[in-house]
Amino acid sequence: MSSHRVSQSLPSTPTHAGSTAIRAPSLGAPPMGRTAPPRRSAGGGRVGVVSACVVGLLVASPASAGEGPWTVSAGDHTLYLGGDWGRWQDYRGGSGDPQSLGPGVSRGGGLGVWTAGIREGLDVEISVPFQTVRVDDPQAANCTGAPRAGWCATTQGVGRMSLMAKLRLVDEVFRPPVTLSLVGGLETGEHTARYRGRLTNLGEGQSDALAGISMGHSSRAGDQGGWFRAHLTALAALRAGLVGEGFDKVPGNELRAQAGAMWSPRGHVGIGLGAYGFHRLSGDDIGDVSLDSPNGFAQLASTQVSAGLKVHVASEHHMPSLNVSVFRSVVARNAPSDELTVGAGLGWNFPRIRDDPFEP
Repeated sequence: MSSHRVSQSLPSTPTHAGSTAIRAPSLGAPPMGRTAPPRRSAGGGRVGVVSACVVGLLVASPASAGEGPWTVSAGDHTLYLGGDWGRWQDYRGGSGDPQSLGPGVSRGGGLGVWTAGIREGLDVEISVPFQTVRVDDPQAANCTGAPRAGWCATTQGVGRMSLMAKLRLVDEVFRPPVTLSLVGGLETGEHTARYRGRLTNLGEGQSDALAGISMGHSSRAGDQGGWFRAHLTALAALRAGLVGEGFDKVPGNELRAQAGAMWSPRGHVGIGLGAYGFHRLSGDDIGDVSLDSPNGFAQLASTQVSAGLKVHVASEHHMPSLNVSVFRSVVARNAPSDELTVGAGLGWNFPRIRDDPFEP
């Protein structure tokens, strides 16, 4: 199979979307929602309660400094452990109808996220995913005639990691109606560089600087302990280029976003809607890219938006909370168009011991 034919018949796997950073806030997945609605202490402070939800694009799972603008209280820690599964078979190029790759591409993996409250209104988060990506039928024509040796080989290892920070600027407790925070950090996949030319890649083998803003609103709902929460996060990703400079840099810089809303009538179980996506500001359509190059996928001018459902089950008596999510791609350009991602995870909150029960 010629490289030109392959470049027109095979899509990129947007590896950074949804993984750690929104891909989600990181915004990548990503990864997208691991922080339950903050509860207010008697002293008016916020105590972050970790929930869990792994959402992401095929090879990434977004990790972010928590979902929305809310931060973990000073001295508190949260831990999230979860896993997800994803699969896609169809992709859409720069224009026209979706096309079938032939064999499907599947991903399964886990994600660990640790968040610490540095001071009131400031927290940091470390996210580390582990992923396995494989082609369902390695003997399919698009694999046996692939442009590179090992193009459809199963890839396993640590995915794109992130270190994120969130600084709360406005707190709706004191200045309603919204909470507003700055979000920023670093995301790296340098260790995945040798696999970046595979269809089953774990990343593009470089690092990103992330910066953006997150805003949200949370409130009581009814008189039976219910609550409502909605948020929107937008990030700019300054990507370290593998080759080229400026607007011709590969991969190009990106805009990433994540939004969601969740309602719980009694405070124990919440049901919500969510969406996340990314848009690469430069690059080429799939028909104009040669996948003989290990940087072929990174050259694509990719866009993808996914939407879905989330369910949150709150914890009691220091037990972990549970989040389950189902997302599917709804907009795609030079990216998978039928990607389905299912995730589940547990979250723990470890508050510091307070001498004063009214201390925030």
